Amino acid sequence: NCTLLTTVNFIYMTMYNSSLTSNMFKDCPALVTCNLKTVKVNLSFAQSPLLSLASLQYLIQYRANGTTPITITVHPTVFAKLTDNTNYPDWYAVNQDALTKYITFASA
Repeated sequence: NCTLLTTVNFIYMTMYNSSLTSNMFKDCPALVTCNLKTVKVNLSFAQSPLLSLASLQYLIQYRANGTTPITITVHPTVFAKLTDNTNYPDWYAVNQDALTKYITFASA
């Protein structure tokens, strides 16, 4: 419920239960930068339409899920970019990279 929050830097995720992370960024519509390390559970950015490509790249690069599938729920605006190879090829490439690392993006 941090409506003015724009940046979260370098948080190590040590949570093993996605029920703790499902509302972690609830009502954070201004969130742009969120650098999370060692994510290994489902996570939601469903109410963060401004989330940056760099944040998703960082999350994927420093994930800790190994071969355990996880789902990252994103705002429909972000999801549209992740699935549009024509207009947002860099975003689309991140989505494809995530799939190889057992991470699936879903729309809210």
